[in-house]
Amino acid sequence: MNGLLLMPRQNQREHQGDIREFKLESSEDGTNWMQIAAGQLASTFDEQKIPFGKTITTKQLRLTALSGFGNDTAAAIAEIAVLYAGPKLTGENSGEVEYKNVRTASPDIDAGDGPAKPAPKK
Repeated sequence: MNGLLLMPRQNQREHQGDIREFKLESSEDGTNWMQIAAGQLASTFDEQKIPFGKTITTKQLRLTALSGFGNDTAAAIAEIAVLYAGPKLTGENSGEVEYKNVRTASPDIDAGDGPAKPAPKK
């Protein structure tokens, strides 16, 4: 693998739980950890990539949130995907994964396509 793709929490318009500073470590045994990336993420509903700068092979990854954007002490991520860098995969699970924002049940949370249109008058 040569990176991670993070999908932030999609249902919190105040962006509670958004991670600002992070570190990412890898381990072969769960005891000895080596830092492979560190940095800052944006407070956004869009997916974010964490490139490693090199290709690694490991058994375990540990993502640690060091700070957030608000006064909350939570860290929240909707999904994490590993950016595979090995030989081409074959079979039905060999396609590219595409992440898409989905609309929530509450229109005030969605980023939407622009300003809301008023309801027609009767």
